Amino acid sequence: MATMTGLTNSPGDDVLPRCGAIVLDALLANDGITGIEVDHGTDTLALRYDPRRTSRDRVEAVANLLQPALTQHPVASSPDAFVPLGRLDGKPHFLPTTTLQRVGRIRVQPDRVAVAPPERPIIPAPEPAGPEAEDASIAATAATDADLEAKNNAFLLKVVQPGLVGLMDGSVSTLAPLFATAFATHNHTTTFLVGLAAAVGAAISMGFAEALSDDGVLTGRGHPVMRGLITGGMTLVGGAGHALPFLIPNIQIALLVAYVVVGIELIVIALIRTRFFGAPFLLSAIQVIVGGALVFIAGALIGSA
Repeated sequence: MATMTGLTNSPGDDVLPRCGAIVLDALLANDGITGIEVDHGTDTLALRYDPRRTSRDRVEAVANLLQPALTQHPVASSPDAFVPLGRLDGKPHFLPTTTLQRVGRIRVQPDRVAVAPPERPIIPAPEPAGPEAEDASIAATAATDADLEAKNNAFLLKVVQPGLVGLMDGSVSTLAPLFATAFATHNHTTTFLVGLAAAVGAAISMGFAEALSDDGVLTGRGHPVMRGLITGGMTLVGGAGHALPFLIPNIQIALLVAYVVVGIELIVIALIRTRFFGAPFLLSAIQVIVGGALVFIAGALIGSA
């Protein structure tokens, strides 16, 4: 509660000591009022308030409520007699009849207060749950984990696996006709056309094979058309990737660039197997590189024959 500063309890001064708590009760009904000061030199009562919590108009309303007591005369009844001053926010307020007899006027004075930054809301800590709530929470967590695992498995079966099959086939199986043509003709245009034709043919073949091999009803591998499109598309990407370097007119430079592209494709395949299927990267890389190397050697030997 606000304090009454500047108030004295001198003998014969029954003005403020007797009104004490009652005046404060009336004034602090508006909780923005922070204190009361009396200037005996000017017989002025100052009401100080916090501008952050209330308006000057409301404090002046309180002052106007007290104003009639300035001219009231003591009633020759019990010293504890009360007279009504009026209503504030619909509530009646009373003061002893001798409360403000010696105060001539009332002054409203705002406090100099610093506006503090808004506090961050405090989030209450959750109450400890009982055994039933803990069981329900565990069950809900298990259900959520099961749903998440089911979604991950569906993504692997319907998207990753058919895409990986197509990428591996396009990156490996088309190496033989591509490099056989390069070593046989030493013509970059012919090599490019053969490589592109091999990639397109492999994409169509793999797409139809994937779509017709499983309708997805029993295995849950998704719609066959979507799966075929994914497999065929990734086969085309893998096969055309190392055919594009042969657009370079210099066959030797085109071969060097093609070698680099093939190496990148095989590393990407190994990374996908590691990321989604948990295969050790080094072992996966060796397996993929060995397979690609065998196909490359076969194409090079046939082209050089």
